[in-house]
Formats: sequence, C-alpha cells, structure tokens
Amino acid sequence: MVNDSLKYESEQMMKDKKDEDGDLVTPWDVTASSKKGIDYDKLIAKFGCYRITEDLISRFERITNQKAHPMLRRGLFFAHRYEITEYLVKYILLI
Repeated sequence: MVNDSLKYESEQMMKDKKDEDGDLVTPWDVTASSKKGIDYDKLIAKFGCYRITEDLISRFERITNQKAHPMLRRGLFFAHRYEITEYLVKYILLI
C-alpha cells in the first residue's frame, strides 16, 4: 500500500518533467523516446552522479581485498554518488 502510494506520487511528479527529448525515468519505469534508448551520460549529468569505471571497481577490490559484487563487475550499475570515493579514501586511512 505504501509502495503504491509512492509509485503514484512519483508518476504524478514525473508526468510533467520529461527531458527535452521525451525520456522518462522513474524508480519503476524507464521510457526512451528515441530508438537508441536512454542516454546514460545525460542521466549521470542530470542526477549529479559519476560513472562506475573499471578503474574504480579494481581500486575497490584492491583496497578492500574482496571481489566487487557480480552486478558491479558485469556493468549492471553504471553510476554512483561521490560518497563511494570518500569511503575508499577513509578505508585506506583506517588501515
């Protein structure tokens, strides 16, 4: 019931907030207006995120001495907030 309420609110808010080219991204739906699909670089810029690179994943694995989650290694996640870089720096300083 709470999820339905949140979904409804999100859909109402996003109805009027489509990108210039018609892309619509909510937690529940993704709609691209072009045949090319969603422009992930535009999403990264819009939401103020940073791309997850192979370098970041290998740095994470090297610092923590653990393999990254399989979904990260397979590229299913494409962006992160800046905090992950801060956490890695703090982790290094604590060692």
